[in-house]
Amino acid sequence: MLHVPMTTYFAATFGANGAGGAINCQEGPVVIFWSPTRLLVNAAVQGGAIYVGPSSTLRFQAGGYLHGNSASQQGGALCLAPGASLSALDIEIDSNTVQQFAGGGISAGNGSYVLLSHSVVRNNTVGIGSGGGIYGTGSTLFIRNDSTVTNNSAGSDGAARNRARIAIVDSTIRKNTAPGLLLNGGTEAVVQNARLEHHFGTALKLMETAHAAVCEQPTLSSPYPSPRLGGLILAIDWVSA
Repeated sequence: MLHVPMTTYFAATFGANGAGGAINCQEGPVVIFWSPTRLLVNAAVQGGAIYVGPSSTLRFQAGGYLHGNSASQQGGALCLAPGASLSALDIEIDSNTVQQFAGGGISAGNGSYVLLSHSVVRNNTVGIGSGGGIYGTGSTLFIRNDSTVTNNSAGSDGAARNRARIAIVDSTIRKNTAPGLLLNGGTEAVVQNARLEHHFGTALKLMETAHAAVCEQPTLSSPYPSPRLGGLILAIDWVSA
């Protein structure tokens, strides 16, 4: 286990094997940031700021600011390999970019786990691809405790794209390019006391065999609901739990 004190990682480029511009967590370790940490303007192929290797764990215990990082393929700020986990309290993932593929802010691989609590994912972009804010495939994504995912953009879906499990609790998904959230076949989703607001098109898109439970008076609103794509919620062969 590695405990990292407060520090700033600035303008590092291309970590080991093109992964993790500032920090590359190889397979297995637990890395904990106990004080606010800034990762600014770092670059890599995967994980512009940090790459979290298979079975590794990364924790932000007291805040962090990841700004202006970039990746050519995935994870403008953070890239999680299959089986990796991220637990973040009070972090801001802001204005990170991916040129082509996925996850302007965070990319999470198969079997990975992402927990965001009282955190913000905003202004992240994917030039060509999916998941302007967050991209997951076979992962578990938990957004809770007044977290916000806002103003992210990508060719396919703005806020987040996930294929597995996603829970949005007491949080806001706002002003992302349409659809705000895209849930692929096999996804299990829970939206509880959450707000999906002001998307430029469909706020929530459920594909094929996605399962969704929408409960405790969520707010769904958009000034520009998409007439082509079914308004605020587009359901394609989905099941409501």
